[in-house]
Amino acid sequence: MSLDLPTSIQLVHRTQTAHRLHQQSGNQTDWLFKRTLCHNLHVNIFARATIHVCVLQVSVLERVFQVNSYPGIQLREELAGRLNLDEDRIQIWFQNRRAKLKRSHRETRLQLVQSAMVQEEEEE
Repeated sequence: MSLDLPTSIQLVHRTQTAHRLHQQSGNQTDWLFKRTLCHNLHVNIFARATIHVCVLQVSVLERVFQVNSYPGIQLREELAGRLNLDEDRIQIWFQNRRAKLKRSHRETRLQLVQSAMVQEEEEE
């Protein structure tokens, strides 16, 4: 890898090199070497690609979430088949949606407390 390449091209080259090394099979020593090399290239070879869910898929997932925020494996597999998504991605979507709901409730409670404090100050 030459140093005169633009940064973006170097990054693409590093990423391709890291993925190529990760895909090659070898013994434990080779794996440790590849892992160290990939670490030195500052590339996370284990990161998943972001899955973009279309509006129709989100609407179906939202409707299911309204009924059941903890779907079992059978329901997740059925949704995966119908929505053309991986079951583990659906599981993660539900985890993220529950976290979003929890955060929303927390923010609402905070706003209620803040408004109650303002009302108390106004009454004094």
